[in-house]
Amino acid sequence: MATLLAPRHRTRPAVVVAAFVLILALAPVTTGGAVYFSLFWAEAPAPSVGTVLFAVGFATVSALGVMAGVALARGSERGRRGVIAYATFGILFTLAKLIWWQETEAIVFGVVDVALLLLVSSRRARDWADATT
Repeated sequence: MATLLAPRHRTRPAVVVAAFVLILALAPVTTGGAVYFSLFWAEAPAPSVGTVLFAVGFATVSALGVMAGVALARGSERGRRGVIAYATFGILFTLAKLIWWQETEAIVFGVVDVALLLLVSSRRARDWADATT
């Protein structure tokens, strides 16, 4: 008599879920801020091709970050690397805001990006992505 093997189910690690939730919270907030403060804020410089391109570019990076988060949640190593790139961009952007505009409010977003980087660099996240690639 043949025995049926139960399908092997893998449980998504908590670090991957936490990273995905952070991305889903971070991307719309930072994109909304970039668009608002670049194009609509009363004290912003007059809208120009440069400010529009910045806002569109920032929204594109955020969309790519969300797509990388989805790919990571599905177990993709490429998605994990995309999330690392997204978090690194956020950290560098935070540093730029601190250096050139002394915008200390950006520290909160930098801390979230560091947390995101730590989450996706953990052993559990690496194992999750490596096992399905």
